[in-house]
Amino acid sequence: MADEVPIKEYIDSLWLGHHREHEALQRSLDLARDQMRDKLMEMNQFRAQIDQERGRYITRENYDLRHDELSKRVNAFEQYRANLEGRLWMLGAGLTTAGVLINVAFHYWGK
Repeated sequence: MADEVPIKEYIDSLWLGHHREHEALQRSLDLARDQMRDKLMEMNQFRAQIDQERGRYITRENYDLRHDELSKRVNAFEQYRANLEGRLWMLGAGLTTAGVLINVAFHYWGK
């Protein structure tokens, strides 16, 4: 009967194991809580960054308004350019015609 353990020692060892299990569970809970707090802090920082960046962007309504204004200005510029090109073409054609008429006139009057 050398293997027999007194009941008090047996119960004490069970309680000690029970307390160790609770301590291990509490450490796990503390670690999980700390990790969750860190994750939440990171998420809050990310949300603050998004909110800060959101203030830098232009709204869709403002974009549409500015785009329409810019389109009108570009169209006006294109019309002005086309008108100017037409005038220059006509000036070139007129000068060429005048040059030809002057050459014809000198050719017949010069004889």
